Amino acid sequence: MSNNFAIGGGFSRRSDTFVALGNGVIITPIKPVVNFGIQVVGTGGVATLWTALLEGSLDGVNFSTIIAHTQAIGQGITLWGTLPSAINYFRSRVSVLTLAPATDIVVYILGSS
Repeated sequence: MSNNFAIGGGFSRRSDTFVALGNGVIITPIKPVVNFGIQVVGTGGVATLWTALLEGSLDGVNFSTIIAHTQAIGQGITLWGTLPSAINYFRSRVSVLTLAPATDIVVYILGSS
C-alpha cells in the first residue's frame, strides 16, 4: 500500500501496490466526489493480465464498480469517468492479476468533487 491524500479543492488520490488480488485502502474524501480517474503501471515491466477496478460506495461497506481498467486498455493509460451523483467513499480493487514480467502493479486513483 502507498499514500492516501486529501488535497485542497475537493481532490483525493491514492496509490495501492498489488502482488495478488485484493482491495485497496478506502478513501474518505473531504467532500463527496463525482469525477474519477484510474491508471495502472507495472513495476519492472508490464503485467500479463489485470483487471483493476475503481469502486465507489455511499456507506463505506457496499462498493460498486465505477471504472474498470484492463491490460487491453494498456499500461499507463488513464481512464476518466463522471457519476451523475456524488459518492462518499472510493477505493481500488484488483479482481484479475497475472504478473510477469512485472513484479507488481501500482493502481493510481483520483476523485474530485
